[in-house]
Amino acid sequence: MTELNQTYNKDYCHMIELAYGDSLMGEGLNSADRMIGTLNLQGKKVLDFGSGLGGVAQHLAVEHGAHVVGAEINPYLIEESTHRKNLKNLDQLEFVLAPEGESLPFADERFDSIFCRGVIVHLPKPEKIRVLKEFRRILKSGGNLMIGDWLSPVEDAWVPSIQTLIETESLPLFSLTPKSYQTMLISAGFNDVTYTDDSKHSADYN
Repeated sequence: MTELNQTYNKDYCHMIELAYGDSLMGEGLNSADRMIGTLNLQGKKVLDFGSGLGGVAQHLAVEHGAHVVGAEINPYLIEESTHRKNLKNLDQLEFVLAPEGESLPFADERFDSIFCRGVIVHLPKPEKIRVLKEFRRILKSGGNLMIGDWLSPVEDAWVPSIQTLIETESLPLFSLTPKSYQTMLISAGFNDVTYTDDSKHSADYN
């Protein structure tokens, strides 16, 4: 079992859900909608990478009309999110296991958009770059990548409040500055990279 899967076990996942809301493991659905902005996802193929308990994937399917695939490295989360979507008869939504360290199990240029929130921060830099290159491979030409992540004002260090969280909950979190993140995205093959500071909203949850 990987370090992430050990940390995000059943009990921990449901503790997070109690904090954030039904089937959520991160900031609320308003945060997801801010990331999407005016982008029209109706009928589009969307990947939710790091889909957790499936709350955001459900939202993308139901409220935005997308055909959504949720991908996770954690077998328990795939099983639980699939169970929850079946209870709601969401045929336009599926969940797929994406084993850590392997190529993503999707064909080239499969998705119109990729959504990823609070995930890349858990990966060491070489793995961040590998995953971003995989995103580029499976994203259609002209597609959109939407990432919401924790960033630091300085390289390879966190502010004291985040450092305390890491130590208290044994969370693997690897920091980057906004500039370093942008450089990493460009090196992975993305262009027209824009950045928005959403920390004032995240402060409501952390």
